[in-house]
Amino acid sequence: QPLSMGQPESPFQTVVRHDYYDPTLTQARLTLMWRVPGMNKIEETYALDVLSSILGSGRTARLVKELREEKGLISGLSVHNMAYAHQGIFTISVSLPDEHISIVHQAITEHIAELHYNLVTPYELQRVQTQVANRYVFGNETPDNRAGLYGYYQTLAGRLEPAIHYPTRIRELTAQDLRQAAQTYLSPDAYGMVIIHPTTEPISD
Repeated sequence: QPLSMGQPESPFQTVVRHDYYDPTLTQARLTLMWRVPGMNKIEETYALDVLSSILGSGRTARLVKELREEKGLISGLSVHNMAYAHQGIFTISVSLPDEHISIVHQAITEHIAELHYNLVTPYELQRVQTQVANRYVFGNETPDNRAGLYGYYQTLAGRLEPAIHYPTRIRELTAQDLRQAAQTYLSPDAYGMVIIHPTTEPISD
């Protein structure tokens, strides 16, 4: 049986922002996060895996292309859908100059909203499905890789079938599936936000 670790936290109902300060940093860190399904609802996680790649995997990914390649507003970006036993976390993390935080934050939420209203093109969907499936296959070629993968699924999901059939599930997704996942789990108006500024904390009056 999967591990029992309590009830998942509810999705954010508004933007919950926390600011921190670390003068040892050379650039700011901006992270947006959404509470999403975990391994106990594994069928709901596949579309989120593909959406994470559409937004942040490779130079042609939407956020990377606009914010780094075209506008030079950021130095680094990562997007992850991390599935745990009873809950997952979808995160977008960016390294950037402090003065770019506002414009980059706005651009990220605009891209999330775009996923709500417009379907991913067939070309983009096929490209990213192949990318995600191949990364999964090639990343689990060795016996050690496969043992770790099976242990992860057996521990968190209680079964191995999702690990074996993951590439097939990814390739079966439609553009409508991706839009539904974005509308259900990735709100452009409700998420957690953490900003670490590369400065000392302002002195309050």
